[in-house]
Amino acid sequence: MNVKELRDKLVGMNDNTRVTVYWEDGNEAHYFEIDTVSEDRGTPKRLDNGKAGFEFNRKSGEGTRVVLSVSPA
Repeated sequence: MNVKELRDKLVGMNDNTRVTVYWEDGNEAHYFEIDTVSEDRGTPKRLDNGKAGFEFNRKSGEGTRVVLSVSPA
């Protein structure tokens, strides 16, 4: 998802609605609150298991990502 897609999904929502990150791990659900939002540079890459990854390097990275720091809700 990119920033525009996220903005489009948030249009029309109440400004006071809390945002929670949800992650399901097997039969267990995890909920997180967003602490900070930042933009970091780095290089997109594939991990050994074939999943998409990102190597952070603020000085010379060719790609940019928005990073959400979270803590348990």
